[in-house]
Amino acid sequence: MEKSLYVYSGDRILGRVGTPSGLTSFSGIELFVGDIVQIWEGSKVGTKEEIWNPLRFFTAIVSTTFVTNYKNKKLSLSGEEDIFCMGLKGATINGHKWRVELVKSHKYVVEGENWGEWDFNYKYCEEADKLLGGAE
Repeated sequence: MEKSLYVYSGDRILGRVGTPSGLTSFSGIELFVGDIVQIWEGSKVGTKEEIWNPLRFFTAIVSTTFVTNYKNKKLSLSGEEDIFCMGLKGATINGHKWRVELVKSHKYVVEGENWGEWDFNYKYCEEADKLLGGAE
């Protein structure tokens, strides 16, 4: 059985890489959990002075599939799967204020890849694979 790769923030799993998100980048590219993206912030949107500036960091498309109990480090399924752009949960992407563009596809991230400055990384997790019924 092939192992699945997961995106993490520190030691917390934020989703299985490659899970369809239902989201698209501003340029129309379909986004998946594990994709690395850049957020752009709009100013004076809808006016002649409209301008879009990239935020200084990259982030990832993540989900709420897993819950980690910090007392015993036990991993469990959350019972829901809300997929979002880390840093913009609850905000509409590609709307009036925010745009998201793909920087690196989930297809090209590798185990051990660490974006420490922005607090996300990629690892395998046998326990998560078991909870989801095996790797995809």
